Amino acid sequence: RDYLDAIEKAKHDPKINGIFAKIGWFSSGFATTQEFWDKIQDFRASGKWAVAYMETAGEFYSGARPYYLATAFDEIYLSPPGDLHLVGVRAEVPFIRGTLDKLRIYPDVDHIGKYKSAKNYYTETEFTEAHRESTESWVDSIYRQLVKGIAEGREMTEEEVAEKIDKGPFISQEALSEGFVDDLLYYDQARDRVEEKNGGTLPLIKIQKYLKRNRPGSRGSQRIALIYGVGAVVRGEGGYDPISHESYMGSDAIARALRQAREDSGIRAIVLRVNSPGGSYIASDVIHREAALAADEKPFVVSMSDLAASGGYFISMPADRIIAHPATLTASIGIVAGKMNTRGFYDMIGITKGIVSRGDHSGFYSSYQNYTDGEREVFQQQLRRIYEDFITKVAENRDMGIEEVDRIARGRVYTGEQAMDFGLIDEFGGLDDAILRAKELAGIEPDEKVRIEVFPPRKTFLQSLLSRDLGLPRSIAVLGKLLRSLPPELLYEPDPVEMRIPYRLTVE
Repeated sequence: RDYLDAIEKAKHDPKINGIFAKIGWFSSGFATTQEFWDKIQDFRASGKWAVAYMETAGEFYSGARPYYLATAFDEIYLSPPGDLHLVGVRAEVPFIRGTLDKLRIYPDVDHIGKYKSAKNYYTETEFTEAHRESTESWVDSIYRQLVKGIAEGREMTEEEVAEKIDKGPFISQEALSEGFVDDLLYYDQARDRVEEKNGGTLPLIKIQKYLKRNRPGSRGSQRIALIYGVGAVVRGEGGYDPISHESYMGSDAIARALRQAREDSGIRAIVLRVNSPGGSYIASDVIHREAALAADEKPFVVSMSDLAASGGYFISMPADRIIAHPATLTASIGIVAGKMNTRGFYDMIGITKGIVSRGDHSGFYSSYQNYTDGEREVFQQQLRRIYEDFITKVAENRDMGIEEVDRIARGRVYTGEQAMDFGLIDEFGGLDDAILRAKELAGIEPDEKVRIEVFPPRKTFLQSLLSRDLGLPRSIAVLGKLLRSLPPELLYEPDPVEMRIPYRLTVE
């Protein structure tokens, strides 16, 4: 948001002539990169110049996203030793069934939705037909968007770009001869070139210093609430894990933020920024309820970032308007849940259990047995009930028939481009577009300044360390689940029913 605010401020600032950006590796996804791409294009439309400098676009790893961003600028300079690692789009989906078989662990997992592929991670060794169909569909969509953006930025045809990508990666001289960059310059030479472009001087100011005064959204009599729903959806407060550097969207925290914004008479509209693969059904429904209450009282707009899938889509549905990027991964309207039967693993390493139980279904959540026939019937009824609740709420919120929702749901992942065709989102755009739409729905003039208030306030690093709600680092999550079941005295709660997309896109 710092970058977006700085670019927006600079566009209207008569003291700013242009932007000189040094673009390196960054971790944001392709949809967020599209948001920056659009913002630079909007800046250039004001008549100001924008120049990008890259030491390299990848160094024996993908450079597609930083290069894609660079194509939004007037000119691209690449250092002479740099390379352009532009080779296409690839989705690599892991399957651990073979590992579980070696460990004699049986994944007793089920799902609702033909295309709901999260369970395949545990139950398969390769793509199922439906899984491959779904993955190929959204990879095709992302690839088309990548090619289209580069073609627009570099004034080529899409056919030319596709043919050139198939020749990649490129050393610097090849990148220049193919028209991907405008010149090969070291940084000092690029600065000299930009200084000349700027009339012989180059008084640069960095973003943080530039934003210290009169930041967009910091002034105005009208107030708009901006709520960040970031990370996997979990029950409780959520928070930030400083070890894995991942955020967790806690239902208590987000529901409270929505409630506070709804009950604050000075808040004219609410914008919910969602970047989530989904997660707990219960947590998602708690947030959905507060979102629906907020939408009943005030203009409510959702801005989807890189991911708003499964539970991430669930919490977005009540919005008056859903705004996403063409590359946003969304929908995945389906359910998956289950457990790991580790009895074979126990037997292999010599651990035995003595069991005393009462109740026909006392082993329902046990990791020492599969579901019995009776338990499986109950289990599938639970999944079906949740799926029907999901598609019913989609139908109600998106003004669609339940049969129509079921046809396009079934756990299938869509890009924003595809979701628009099915009526699951309303328009393309980024966070600024969502704020503008919220102003419009609240009856605030487009040019009137508003004050953006962020809910909930971000935790400090120390607060995150001291909190008890930190999630398990992703790097050891799977191993942790297995190890926790080994000592018989360590009992743990079963995982919640998941509404989650199991992978992220790699643009290579």
